[in-house]
Amino acid sequence: MNPYITARNWHGYDPENLPIDGVIEAHLRFGVVISTADVFLLIRPVDTRGDTLLFDNPWAQFDNPDCWHCYLAGGDMSKFASHLPYPLPFISYVRKNSLRVRTFAHFLSRYGRSTKTREGSEASESNRRPDSGATGASR
Repeated sequence: MNPYITARNWHGYDPENLPIDGVIEAHLRFGVVISTADVFLLIRPVDTRGDTLLFDNPWAQFDNPDCWHCYLAGGDMSKFASHLPYPLPFISYVRKNSLRVRTFAHFLSRYGRSTKTREGSEASESNRRPDSGATGASR
């Protein structure tokens, strides 16, 4: 199935989720929307040192981002990293109503095959998971 359709259907299962059109618009304005035959991603830069409850608000903006927050994804997650516009130390996502913040290296060890971003920069493997932001957000 098309990655966009997969992601859209998953998003629609929870009636508390914001309408998908508004979420996509927010990511077009303040984040990144990737839609290919292999992957669909709604990601945006966030700051793990700030209020992590804002991660699930697609309209929230952060001054000093250190993390890519994946709001919605579908398709082949091993291709996620190759679509990042530039490297940030952390990646976050919500799973089972719990915010997960992982180092970029940890994420790659689980889902990625390459440590290169679209710009060809290597991700730092020395970054540790921040103390704040490990839990608290829900979808």
